[in-house]
Amino acid sequence: MDTANKVSLLAKEKDLDLTVVGIPKTVDNDLGDQEMTYCDHTPGYGSIARHWAYLIQNANEESLGCCTHNPVIVMEAMGRGTGFIPAAVRLGDPNREMPLLVAMPEKKIPIEQIADIVSDKLKQHGRCIVVMNAGQEFEPCGGKDAFGHPDGLTVSGRTQGLFLTSYLNSKNLSKYGPALCNAWGIEQRMVSALASKVDREEAFLVARHAVEIALKDGTGWMSTIERKSGETYQAYYDKVALTVIANSIREVPNDWITEDGFDVTDDFVKYAKPLIGNEWAEVPLEGGVQRFARFKKIFAEKRCKEYVPMMYRL
Repeated sequence: MDTANKVSLLAKEKDLDLTVVGIPKTVDNDLGDQEMTYCDHTPGYGSIARHWAYLIQNANEESLGCCTHNPVIVMEAMGRGTGFIPAAVRLGDPNREMPLLVAMPEKKIPIEQIADIVSDKLKQHGRCIVVMNAGQEFEPCGGKDAFGHPDGLTVSGRTQGLFLTSYLNSKNLSKYGPALCNAWGIEQRMVSALASKVDREEAFLVARHAVEIALKDGTGWMSTIERKSGETYQAYYDKVALTVIANSIREVPNDWITEDGFDVTDDFVKYAKPLIGNEWAEVPLEGGVQRFARFKKIFAEKRCKEYVPMMYRL
C-alpha cells in the first residue's frame, strides 16, 4: 500500500483530479497492525492456507510411504519474515497426529535447535516433516527484492529450504537415508482448483467496497476485510487511511505460537479455519482444461509522462 499512498499524496501535491483507493492483496497476510484492528486478513491468504492444508495431507501420505529411505521431508513455503503461510499446515492436521515441525520465523529459531528437534521426532516416529518459509533466517540473506524485503536466498544462492536440508544431512541424523527438500514456487498462489471459495467471494466484495469508498469518501483509503465478533465467522468491509496502513507489517501474534516456536496454537486454527471454506471452488472447464477470463485492455487517457521502472533508471 506504500505505492498507493505515494500516488495519492503526489496527486494532491500536483493538484490532479485522481482518486486512489487501495485493495489489499497479499498471500503473506502480513499487511496491517499487530492487533488486527485495521484488517482481519487479506485476500489471497485463505486460498494459500487451503493450498497448504492440502499439501501437508499429501506430504504426510508421501512420508508414510518413503520414510524407510527418506525419513525427513523439508517443505519450503512462500513468505517473508512472517509465518502465516507455514502455520496454515496445522489446518490439515488439527488433531496433531503427524510428526510435524512448523518453524515459525517470528521466533528466530537457531538451525542447531531445529536439527535437535528433528532428531527427537525421528526417535519417536521414525519420520519427520519440517515446514518453513522462504524468509526463515539461518544465515545472512543474499539480497533484497524491489521493496526491500529479503529475497529468500542465502549468501550461497540456495533457498533457505535447501540450506536447512543440506545442514540436516550433514548431521547424519538418521541411518535410514537423507532428508528431501521440496521448495514450492509460484504454484502456491496460482492454482485456481485449490482456491478457497470463501476467499474468492471476499476478494470480490472487498474490491466492490473499494469502488464504493472511491465514490463516497474520495482518495487516500484502503478497503479492508473485518471479522464480526461471535462464534460463527462473518466478515464485513471497512476502510483505513493509506497513511496509516502504508508500510505496515504484522507478524503472527506471539500467543498463537507455541513456546518452543515449532507450532501454532488452537487459537490460530480458530482464526484461519473459516478462511479456507468447506467447499471446492468452481473452476470453469473447456475440453477438460481450465477456461480463464480475459479483459479488454481499455485504458484511461494518459496524463503522466513516460514511466521508467526503478531498476532501469540510471
